[in-house]
Amino acid sequence: MTDHWLIFGASSAIARAFAREAAARGAAVTLARRDQDNLAATAADLRLRGAASTRVLACDAWDPASRAECIASAPLADTTINVFMAIAQMPAQDALDADPALLAGMIEATYAGPVALLQGLAPELERQKGGRVVVVGSVSGDRGRRKNY
Repeated sequence: MTDHWLIFGASSAIARAFAREAAARGAAVTLARRDQDNLAATAADLRLRGAASTRVLACDAWDPASRAECIASAPLADTTINVFMAIAQMPAQDALDADPALLAGMIEATYAGPVALLQGLAPELERQKGGRVVVVGSVSGDRGRRKNY
């Protein structure tokens, strides 16, 4: 079975670097992100780097319907799914102060959404009796900063 990496937050620098490594090892790679800008070019680059296959999925961690569609579309035949997650949303502090609804959205997109995605993918990981999950976080959750407290 071929490894298949489902990469959330696929436009971040760390996610793109991880995708290049996975491609170089011959894995299938699915790039998932809310905005599709530049992901087709990244997918084409990954094919040149040796990816078994590539595709792009729209996935908005903030939107339950988008998450459900992404989860349903995630599996690929004859592959073992693995998950790399680099999802974050950090509006500017002055915007958060002006619009408290942004705080709820930040929590949904950065914490609750990724948890829901992993929960939705758990049955597939159980069915295949394994898989890897890599979650990349930020020090922003460990300590406050003046820029975003």
